[in-house]
Amino acid sequence: MNTDAELAVKKSDTEQALVSKIQREMPSHLQLKAETILSQIKGSRATPFEKLDVLYQCVDELYAFVGKYVPCAVGCCHCCHYEITISELEIDYLEQKLAVKRRNLPVTSNSVTTHGLPCSFLVGSVCSIYSQRPFMCRQCVTLDTTSRWCQVDVCNKFNQIMFSFKNVKRAYAFLADPGGRGKFADIRHVFPFGLSESQRITEGN
Repeated sequence: MNTDAELAVKKSDTEQALVSKIQREMPSHLQLKAETILSQIKGSRATPFEKLDVLYQCVDELYAFVGKYVPCAVGCCHCCHYEITISELEIDYLEQKLAVKRRNLPVTSNSVTTHGLPCSFLVGSVCSIYSQRPFMCRQCVTLDTTSRWCQVDVCNKFNQIMFSFKNVKRAYAFLADPGGRGKFADIRHVFPFGLSESQRITEGN
């Protein structure tokens, strides 16, 4: 039987190999998109919501490619039980896009953990706001051959290597955390009741 140390080394080796493979095989047009998104966002005269849409589209295109190498699939919702941090900008975005109202509380970092609790927008094993899901959700993928280590009870057992794009993260910080003064909260604290049934039907259409 492998020890925890042996499992950790094996997992890390698998993740590092997968990161290298994705980087080698990523098409040049996607590499360019990842490199230029920050300057595109900074140079745009669009509204904050429009800029966020541009960033979301970029993230979706990049992770559609990354998704070919990872076990993440429809119906897998382990990560929907992790802490899900969203920005003030994204809270405003969801309010406008989905006609939902935030809970009347200050938007700050919360000390109360929500790890292990389902996202308030999770219905069964399906995200009811998938097309409007936050930035954090769009880039959450596991760099492994199975989703074994995504399960809530073991996901913190070893360090997880997350595949990310430097300028994509910087573009998000530019929008959501200007000058390091951005406000963030767990999505469950802000929208504890998710969508109503009628809202879910509308969103599904």
